[in-house]
Amino acid sequence: MKRPIAVIGLTYLFTAAVAVCFSWAVCLWAGAAMGAFGLLALFSHHPMKRCVSTVLLTASIACMAVMLFTLWQIEPQRALEGKTIPVAGTVSKVTSAHSIELKLDNGTVMAVSSRESLDAEIGDRFSGTVALSLYESNNNSLYANRKAKTVPLRGFVLGGYTVEPPQGAIRGWLYQQKQTMSNGVRRMLPKYQGNVLAGMLLGQRHLIAREIADDYSASGISHILAISGLHIAMIAGFFQIMWWGLHLGNRLSCILTAAAIVLYMALVGFTPSVVRAGVMLILHLIAKLVSRRADSLTSLAVAGLVICLPNPLAASDVSFQLSFTATLGIVLLSAKMSDAIEKRLGQTRFPRIQQFFASALAMTLCATLFTLPVMVFSFEQVALYAPLTNLLIAPLIPLVMVFGLFAAVLSAVPFISVAAVPFAFLSGILVNIISSVSALIAALPFSQLPAGAGFVSVWMLGAAVLIGLTALHPTQKKIAACSALCAISLMTGILSYQLVLRGAVSITTLITENSVVFIAVKDRRAAVLGDINSKSDVYRVQAVLKRYSIDGIDLLALQPTAKQRNGAVGSLFHLYPVGAVVLGKDDCADERIAMAAQAADAVYEWGDMRITLFGGDEVQLYQNDISAEFSGIKTSILTGKCDILSSSRRFGCCDIAVLAGGIPQGIGNLRCNTLITNRIYGGEVHAGLATSTYVMDEDKPEISYIVKNDRLKMLEDG
Repeated sequence: MKRPIAVIGLTYLFTAAVAVCFSWAVCLWAGAAMGAFGLLALFSHHPMKRCVSTVLLTASIACMAVMLFTLWQIEPQRALEGKTIPVAGTVSKVTSAHSIELKLDNGTVMAVSSRESLDAEIGDRFSGTVALSLYESNNNSLYANRKAKTVPLRGFVLGGYTVEPPQGAIRGWLYQQKQTMSNGVRRMLPKYQGNVLAGMLLGQRHLIAREIADDYSASGISHILAISGLHIAMIAGFFQIMWWGLHLGNRLSCILTAAAIVLYMALVGFTPSVVRAGVMLILHLIAKLVSRRADSLTSLAVAGLVICLPNPLAASDVSFQLSFTATLGIVLLSAKMSDAIEKRLGQTRFPRIQQFFASALAMTLCATLFTLPVMVFSFEQVALYAPLTNLLIAPLIPLVMVFGLFAAVLSAVPFISVAAVPFAFLSGILVNIISSVSALIAALPFSQLPAGAGFVSVWMLGAAVLIGLTALHPTQKKIAACSALCAISLMTGILSYQLVLRGAVSITTLITENSVVFIAVKDRRAAVLGDINSKSDVYRVQAVLKRYSIDGIDLLALQPTAKQRNGAVGSLFHLYPVGAVVLGKDDCADERIAMAAQAADAVYEWGDMRITLFGGDEVQLYQNDISAEFSGIKTSILTGKCDILSSSRRFGCCDIAVLAGGIPQGIGNLRCNTLITNRIYGGEVHAGLATSTYVMDEDKPEISYIVKNDRLKMLEDG
């Protein structure tokens, strides 16, 4: 059997990733069955018995490892639900400014969030008192199901907390250097350019504005914002070139480069994607030291095993899966695809440039193809123009990394920090170009397709079959026919999807700790209802409107709020023609919002009123609450100031209730089919109030559904 380590490693990783989606009992029975069949195969006379038995026994071990880890580490945590306890640990992941993942001193991983910005980074020491609850796993959400099995506990910070930099001489020095480089880069560049560069180089993604991150995601280049194999390879190449320029020997260059990789891994944090890439490159350098040719597939498998043997649930980490599958695609297909592209292009006057672009295109296509299932499963969105965007920015990424690295390192060195300015200037220009390209492509129609649409899954399956059949006996005609069929079937699916949705209402609910926004879209017209308080809320609204290629907003109704509303809400009037806007007294008195609202066709002060939309659908405003009926499905947006009995008499029973901003008076009288609330109040709402309950958080603050002919279907849930 060729490459036994690669076979064992890949089998273990893929089995563990799948096993995480099932209960420990299913893992037990599946592991026992595969183990039994593996032993039978071992004693058979089949010529492939070694390979078959190795795969089955490895899969059995992976299932058993997931089962044992779940019983040993995950299940005991569920007994802590509802308790308030002090916690202390190390920040292992920064999800957003308000949400982190914490590795406690006993090894338990917990999601922690707060109303305030936690201002924490990977490696920081966090301590505080939290109220514990469990992620719900019974709401048909892929995200919630996986989260409930891997990080079941989530804690909400009560009162004060402390965030301290890492302790110890080495860890403290690394933390100080990271902050110095980050501050230096951000000081020399405009705010968004410096934040994006700090995110690319040092993994500080929480500094990147949400609208920029959304554009990168919609255009299919969000991977460059996450520290992965691309970044580690650039760092290794940079140091190898530097050692070569200093005329150091091969062995010493390999040793110093390996040390630089370990130092960079410690600087940005030992996340799964960073460890995988670092271990793979270090194995490659070790092979060069002993004068052996490194096998990329075996190195990849070993790197994955290093991460997942101590914790098999790490195989379900999204960043690890994206990094691993992208690298796997490049290792398996990139070289062959690059040669095929070069042959197709023929001889040119610039062979090196041709080779570079052929290699970049092949790597992009392979990485995009292999990461597509992970993107669909994890984010339930498909970035349609990802290959085009990656091809356009591929030549810029190495330059950004090199110039940015020079700028960051030189800015941390006293007396010569001024030498970092030209490098920072060049990297800032390149970041600006990349961000402009991503924003331009993200604004194109159908830049993101919801995976909840049935045709996306059918198209992916059909494309996989076509590509597999073409790969058996590849010819130029077959490759061209396969590409044409994939493109035609995708365009047909998009067209039929739009025809089916004609006349339907797509409803998206954005809910955070302090606000809720309700966006209804029909035939490229929109109604935006709710409480838009912060610039972050405005960016989220813009992202939804951009996704549906909205031409205009028929109604913008802003619920009265006790807080001063961010003036960024005025940008909605500049971006989209607004038919009617309804404002509270305080908003009417706010000069910024009042001046922006003059661009609307009509302005009304908030009060009891009925508004007809989309040729028959109705919106009612009553006190501080909103009720809307679209295609026979009634939705109510309730705040803490409302009286449920009074609202029920006014609006009647509702199919969907959205609750944010506090627990209303008489909440026990609420009856609805579906309740949507946020994490703060989800634990306080009685489970019997609704048939199904969706509790949103900072990781997934959005839930969407389609309404047509008195029928409701979840399109993509959080």
